[in-house]
Amino acid sequence: MRFLGEYVEFQQANFRSDVYFDQVVIIEKTLRMLEYGYATYVDVSSIQDSGTTFNSNDTSLVTAAAMVARITAMTSEFGYGDLTSIVAGTGLSGTSLTGPIPTLNVDAAQTGITSLGTLNSLAVSAEVELGSAAMTLTNQDVDQIALDINADNTIAAVIDITATDHVGDGMIKIDSANSSSEIFIDKDITATGTIAGRGMIQVDSLKASNTEGSETADVVGIKSTVSDTGTNDGTSNITNLHLTSNMTNDDGVTSLIGISNTLTGESDNTIGYYSNVVNGSPDFKLVSSTDVNDYFTIATGASGATTLTTVDNGSEAADLSFAINGGFIIESTTINISEGGAITGATWEGTDVGVANGGTGVSTLGADAVLIGNGTSAITSSTNLTFDDTDLSLAGAGKMEFRGTGSYINSPDTNDIEIVATDITLDAAAGISLEIGDDENINLKNGSNIFGFFHAEDGSGSEFKLYERGGSTDADYFHIVTTEHGATLLNTWDNSGTAAHFEIDADGDITLDAAGTIKLEGPVRPTGQIWIKNVGFVDEMGTNEHFTPMVGAAENPSNANAAMGLLMPVGGKLLKVHVKSNKDHSASSNQMTIKLVNWDADEAHSGSTDSILSSVTQTGPADTAVGVFDFTGTKDSGIGAETNAFTAGEIVAIGIKNSVAISAGNDSKYFLTLVFELDWSGY
Repeated sequence: MRFLGEYVEFQQANFRSDVYFDQVVIIEKTLRMLEYGYATYVDVSSIQDSGTTFNSNDTSLVTAAAMVARITAMTSEFGYGDLTSIVAGTGLSGTSLTGPIPTLNVDAAQTGITSLGTLNSLAVSAEVELGSAAMTLTNQDVDQIALDINADNTIAAVIDITATDHVGDGMIKIDSANSSSEIFIDKDITATGTIAGRGMIQVDSLKASNTEGSETADVVGIKSTVSDTGTNDGTSNITNLHLTSNMTNDDGVTSLIGISNTLTGESDNTIGYYSNVVNGSPDFKLVSSTDVNDYFTIATGASGATTLTTVDNGSEAADLSFAINGGFIIESTTINISEGGAITGATWEGTDVGVANGGTGVSTLGADAVLIGNGTSAITSSTNLTFDDTDLSLAGAGKMEFRGTGSYINSPDTNDIEIVATDITLDAAAGISLEIGDDENINLKNGSNIFGFFHAEDGSGSEFKLYERGGSTDADYFHIVTTEHGATLLNTWDNSGTAAHFEIDADGDITLDAAGTIKLEGPVRPTGQIWIKNVGFVDEMGTNEHFTPMVGAAENPSNANAAMGLLMPVGGKLLKVHVKSNKDHSASSNQMTIKLVNWDADEAHSGSTDSILSSVTQTGPADTAVGVFDFTGTKDSGIGAETNAFTAGEIVAIGIKNSVAISAGNDSKYFLTLVFELDWSGY
């Protein structure tokens, strides 16, 4: 039907066939377009042209210019090119560029896909380089398993990975970063029958290729590297391989092995265990199952030096025992047994061991013979020196030397013995006995000279005699003889005169304690006789030095006064000066000085020819005390010769001085005792 020339407004018209419009059709409201059958429809409310922003919706009509503009914009953003080939996916066919594209895309990243139905199999193939992983599994549920495989496999592998050309960083790579968890394999065996000896982890690596002469093939079964590169303040322990095995009981026939290592085939360098540990640390350590502080170590360091060490933490029972069912062979440049070590329970059955190697160099030795060696040649048996476990015998005139040829014992004649040395010391805890025959001598020799002897005769007497000048003659001597009742004679003898003087010089006292009478025969001349001189005078000395009178009672400030000097007939010493006064000479810290002056025998006596021998200064005595000025002790430093000795023929004088005037204007009484030691032996 055709309806032309009419204006339709607010009306509904249904057309059963085509409708043609010769003029412009204006639709002021929505244009509803029904699909065939009127089941669904689309309401078009707008038209998008080239000047309109493209919107993806179902309520617009798009002009050709708008479509061209949209395609141009997309190719500029995402790139563009010609489609040159089509590859049909699994289960699809067709590769024509003009036909329908046989491609199936499944976008697994869509949030609406939460599970897949039952699949007979699932294959993921990436036949071209994707630039990323072919399959990525991301789990954001921290307390759930990311990948759980439950397999009913009994023969085939549960996971089969084939990567024949892989040369990268790890065929299976697990990066757990800061995780403290381990790769855990739990295998619980409940079967009771025969169980094949398959392990928890089995590595089967086969190299069937040939390695060329210029190439190197390194094949490693299991490789593990554990490092700590941090700077630690606490305790850091690294264990690369930690194995623990346990067998609860020993019922039946049991065997528990920690590590079983089998190497077969042919190799130029087969090593069962290789260890490279920093020098100073043990390569191998075995600990006791009852105390880990009891252990045995093997350590190899620089130059291949190897040390076997046993340690007993609580005692010294860490023995090292070798239970060898066969020979014990050691090939070494040297063997050093120290710390008192010993080899026991062994028999040497080899050839003679040379001296250079610590042996004797011989197989047999003489009975009771002492062994002799020169340091290099084989040891020999002495023919002169023997020892039968009781007696040591030296035949002939040989010497037993000590530290050189100058000290020895020998037998110059039959039944004689000679001891030669620079010094001989007899040090016995008990007594030392010298035994001689009756009426025989024990001679004392200086070289070939006899300078003295001991002699004893039964029933007669015992004597000791010393000859003059080291025994150069026996004419002059000193003699001690003891006879019956202990009567003893000490005598000297000058064969050509009476000059065999006898002098006793004691660094101490000489005591003559006789049950009878002490008799002195001949003139007596003492060598150290004590002689005293008493001096007294009255004077008010002030602080001037005065000299004591040796004659009369008048002191004088000049020592040239004749009454002040004492002529000494023999030599001697001033020992002490004892001072007493009727006035207190200790007041006001008074220092009193006693001075000894002299004139030599060859000097004229005057006030200018005297010499100071010494002086002693100390606090003066109180009127109730005696001052003792000791000239045998410490004397004033730097005053005179600092000696208290004088010789025969000298004149001596004694001076006295106070550092503080005592009772000024009043006289003091002075009492002095001069104690001398005089030698009259040459008088």
